[in-house]
Amino acid sequence: MGLRNPASLGKGAGHRQLICPAISGYRGINQLLLVVLGVLECYQRIYLASSSLVHTFLGSAHPPPHSFPADDASAPLNDSDQWLGYRLQSNIQMKDMRSLSFYVQLVSISLFLLASFLTTSGILTHEPLHIPLRITAPHLSERDNSDGILALETWATQAGTKLNSRYGGQAEVDPAKSLGAKPSLHTRQVANLRLINAFSDAIYAAPVNIGTPPQSFHMIMDTGSGDLWIADTACSTDQGCPSSAKKFDPLKSESYVNESRAFNVQYGSGKAQGTLAKESVSVGGLTVLNQKIGVCDSVENILKPGLDISGIMGLAWSGIASSPSTPAWESLFLQDALSEPVISFALSRLGRGHTESTAPGGTMTIGGTNKRHFDGEIQYIPLSKNQSYWLIPLESITVGGTGVDIGTPNIAIDTGTSLIGGPDEDLKTIFSVVPGAILMQNGSFKGYWSVPCNQPLIISVQFGNISYPLSPLDTNLGKIDTKGRCLTSFFTISKSKSGGTIPEWIFGAAFLKNVYSVFRASPPSIGFAQLSSTFVGEKTAAPSLISQHPIRKHSLKQASKGARRPTSQGSSNMSTCPPPIGLVVILGATHFLAWAFFNLQSMFIAFPR
Repeated sequence: MGLRNPASLGKGAGHRQLICPAISGYRGINQLLLVVLGVLECYQRIYLASSSLVHTFLGSAHPPPHSFPADDASAPLNDSDQWLGYRLQSNIQMKDMRSLSFYVQLVSISLFLLASFLTTSGILTHEPLHIPLRITAPHLSERDNSDGILALETWATQAGTKLNSRYGGQAEVDPAKSLGAKPSLHTRQVANLRLINAFSDAIYAAPVNIGTPPQSFHMIMDTGSGDLWIADTACSTDQGCPSSAKKFDPLKSESYVNESRAFNVQYGSGKAQGTLAKESVSVGGLTVLNQKIGVCDSVENILKPGLDISGIMGLAWSGIASSPSTPAWESLFLQDALSEPVISFALSRLGRGHTESTAPGGTMTIGGTNKRHFDGEIQYIPLSKNQSYWLIPLESITVGGTGVDIGTPNIAIDTGTSLIGGPDEDLKTIFSVVPGAILMQNGSFKGYWSVPCNQPLIISVQFGNISYPLSPLDTNLGKIDTKGRCLTSFFTISKSKSGGTIPEWIFGAAFLKNVYSVFRASPPSIGFAQLSSTFVGEKTAAPSLISQHPIRKHSLKQASKGARRPTSQGSSNMSTCPPPIGLVVILGATHFLAWAFFNLQSMFIAFPR
C-alpha cells in the first residue's frame, strides 16, 4: 500500500476515526458572564446614584405632591403614603439587584479560578504534550562490560537480529525456533514489528491508555512501524507474554469493539497475532476513539521476561500498517487536534552505574517541540517521495574528517531501533578509512563492524547542509575480546532491491541520541536541532515510566470548520512550562478583591429609613 499524501486528505475521508477535541469554550462563557456582570454593575451603580438623589430630594418632612406615582391609582393614598411606598419598593429592588449581581459575580470568579487551574494544568489547552520516556534496561550494568564480554554478546545479538530481520536482511535465527521461510521485503512491509531489546538505549517507551475506563500500559514509541498492538489477558507465558507485562482485558472496557478479523504481524524470528478491534486509545492526554488496534493472544520472541512492556505504538505512516487503519498520531493530525503537526524526541543516553530496571529516557512531545531541549533553529529535510517510512536523503558522511562517497541513500529515522544499519558495500567504503576496522563474520557479533579500542571513531553525517557529529559513546559499544577490539554500533543489512520502497539505511538511537528530532506531518519532513546544554544524555533525569498518577484524559471532538490549521513552517518555540501558579493566584486574588470591594461598597450605602 502506497503512502498517502497527508496534505491531500480531506476531512471527509471515510476511514478516519472519530476524534473528540478538547473543549475550551470556558473562555467564551466566562467572557459572556463578565459582560453580563458589567452591564449589571453599571445598571446597579446608576440605580444607586439615582436613588441617592431621590433620597436627598425626599429628605424633607413633606414631599411635594405627585412627586411619585402611586402603585395603584385607585388606592386612596396620600402623598406621604406614596413616598413611603416608593422608598420601600426602591429598597427592595436595590436588594434584589445586589443579590443578583452577587451571584453572577460569584459564578464569574468561580469560573475564572477553574479556568485558571485547568489552563495551568494544561488540560484545556492545545499546548504540546511533553511525555517523559524511559529506557528499558533490565541489566544496565552489562552495557559497561562490568560483567564481561558475554553481556555485550547478548545485547549485540538481539540488537542485530532485530535490525536485520526488520528491514530485509537475513536474520540469525535459532533453527529450533525458526518460523519457517523468512518473509520477503514486501511481506515485512505488512508486519513492521520488531524484537524488543532488553538492554540499554534499545527501547524507549511511554504510558498509553487503552479502553474505557482506561487501562494503562507501557508501550514502545516506534517511528519505524505503523501498527498499534497490545497483549491481552488471553496471552499467557506459554504464548510468549511474560508475567511482568501488563495485559489488556477487553471484558473490562465499555468501548471495546471486536472486528472479528484476524490480526497478524510477522518478521524475522518474531510475530504477534490475535484479533483486530476498535478501541479508545489515549497518549499524553489526547484520545482517539474507535482506533483500530491488534489485541494479541500470541506473541513470539518479542516481549521479554522482566520487562513491563505490553506492546508497540507505531508512529510511522499508514502506508506500512499491517491493518487497514490510520495510526493514532495521524488521526490527531488529520483532525487538527495538535498545535503543530509534529512529534518530537529528545532521547537520553544511559548513565554509567545504573542498575535499576529502567532509566530516564528523555522526552517525547506531541503537537510541538520542547524548547528547553534544543538550541538554535530546527532544520527540516523534506521526506523522500512515495515512501511510507520516515525517510530522508543522506547528503554526505565523514570519518575522521575525511569525506566518504556512498551517494545519497535514503535513511529511515527510527526510534524503535538501537543501531545504525546500512548495506554491506557502503559500510565497507566507510570503514576502509578506519585503520584496523574489521567486519565480524562469525559468532554473536556477525554483521557488526569492530575497531581497535584505541582507534577514535569520529563520524559525522550531513542532512540539509548541516553536519551532525556522532558521540563516541554511541558509536563504540565496548570491548569484545581481550585483544583490545571494540564493537561499533554499525551493522550490515542487505540492501533493498525493491526500487526504494524499503530504506537502504536505518538510523536508530545511536544517531538520535545526538540530535533533537522532529517528525513533521505537514509538509512531510524531519527536522534536527542541536541538543541544548541542559539536556545531556547521561545526566538527564526524567519521571519514572511507571506513572504515579493517572494520565489526564480529554477526548478530541471532530474538528470544526473554524479550527486552526496546523502550521507548516519553521520550528515551534512554544513554552514547555505552564503559566506560573503565582500568576494565577495573583490574577484570581485581584478579581476577587474587585468583586468584594464592589459588594462591600454596595452593602454600606446608607438609605433613609
